[in-house]
Amino acid sequence: MKRNIGIMGGTFNPIHNGHLLLAKNTCVKFNLDQILVMPSGHPPHKKGQDILDVDHRCQMVRLAIQNEPNLIFSDIEIKRNGYSYTADTLTDIKDIYNRIYFIIGEDSLFNIQTWYHPEITMKLATLVVAKRDDHLSNEFYDQIKYLKDTYNAEIEVLPNFDCPISSSQIRLNVSNGISIKEMVPNAVEDYILDNKLYLNK
Repeated sequence: MKRNIGIMGGTFNPIHNGHLLLAKNTCVKFNLDQILVMPSGHPPHKKGQDILDVDHRCQMVRLAIQNEPNLIFSDIEIKRNGYSYTADTLTDIKDIYNRIYFIIGEDSLFNIQTWYHPEITMKLATLVVAKRDDHLSNEFYDQIKYLKDTYNAEIEVLPNFDCPISSSQIRLNVSNGISIKEMVPNAVEDYILDNKLYLNK
């Protein structure tokens, strides 16, 4: 029997407790069999940015989800040569699963039209949007209506998901010697400190 799955992609630089909470909430709300946690190899939207080596990022993901049976590490995008495009990933796996839920943040809802072949992404997956307070409610739902009308997109909302944790804040804290204990799983904190990641050079 084909499964219903979710995909949570990202650079995970590093993965944090907010990512895990979002994935677990999505899994429960939509009764999914599992969530694929999928680090990006070469994300096109972060071209030129200083991103930690993919081996470190993948190891932190593995450590973060090691005790989460419904969260599964996926290396699909890091194995692909060149940039990691969501449309290509969904095309590669579309026949394996019954239904795919692709998790995005509120910011991505407003720039998904600039992605590589957004029509393919919205044809092959149901978008799950983690709603924060970045945009006015009417702007948010107007954008959803626009994407539904333009791309025949299927969009679900996780309301009130305003996570105070960010990867950029974690990197800043580490570089300044500030604790990240409440922001990441213990194993990820230990890995960052043991490998002296995110320190000012």
